[in-house]
Amino acid sequence: MGLSYTPTPFHPTTVYPDQVTIELNLANQNFTTLANAFVNNDPTTLTVKNAESVGGYTVSPTPAPNTIIPLDENGKFPASVIPNISTTSNTSTVINATTVGGYGVSPIPTPNMLLPLDSNGQFPASVIPNISSPNAYANPVNLTYASSDYLLQVGEVAYISFNNQSSIPLHIAVPEPSSALNPVIYEFTLSVATGSGSNGAFWLYPNNTSYSNISYSTVEVSPAGSVSSWSGPTNGAFGVDLQYGQSDIPPITLRAIASYWGWSYPKHVVGFGGDSGGLSVGSSIWFDTSTSWTSLGTLQIFYTGGNATGVVIIRRLS
Repeated sequence: MGLSYTPTPFHPTTVYPDQVTIELNLANQNFTTLANAFVNNDPTTLTVKNAESVGGYTVSPTPAPNTIIPLDENGKFPASVIPNISTTSNTSTVINATTVGGYGVSPIPTPNMLLPLDSNGQFPASVIPNISSPNAYANPVNLTYASSDYLLQVGEVAYISFNNQSSIPLHIAVPEPSSALNPVIYEFTLSVATGSGSNGAFWLYPNNTSYSNISYSTVEVSPAGSVSSWSGPTNGAFGVDLQYGQSDIPPITLRAIASYWGWSYPKHVVGFGGDSGGLSVGSSIWFDTSTSWTSLGTLQIFYTGGNATGVVIIRRLS
């Protein structure tokens, strides 16, 4: 139903019967018509139902300067209005844009942002929901040839292969804990397949540096049941012996946990290992309360007169 509108409903100089009633009704009809031009028929919304222009710009279905263009029948802008694009098979591709579908891009996981793959061609484990130990180990980060430290996220796993080496740089960054109640903890699995020499050990140099105030204690058990123990300062690194005595005959496997509560607390590594020569359990403490542990460091396997081949797998627990 159409709405009427009278431009000049009042005629004060012309008198006729029922003039007041008639002209007031015309005025009311004008107000109703005007109100119907707004959303919900309410001028207080300040939103017009249908306007010829928006912000001073008119709408045109055909691209024209200084006009607003609606999407076409395919729900897209025509390619001619988008600069720097290539058109192939009726598909328009923007070469570079700051957003995609309204979402920006960030290399750091950020809510409501698109995330590109990292330098290893993977998403970080932190963005995968309900990540657990099996899932973490299914897609480890290969740091064998890394040249700078990589920050493992909680639950993320890295592996470093070594071939005929005694020194293995780990290239893993250690973040500063927010508090002692939220420590940074790493789990190591060292697997030595082949090697030569004797008197091997798990030596971890924090920050790739030798520190004088690191001590260790180790208890070892031979296959025959003999027990021996060692303690004292190390050669400047966290130390866990690989097995009883000095046989160190591969295969050798060692598991260790490194705990960091913050720069103002001692740092700790505890682990156990073994080979055909027996078992070893050890604890090593860095009694430093003024130095930050920023890089997990360099792992050395001291074989007298030889090196080793194998892999070390490291998982960040917290």
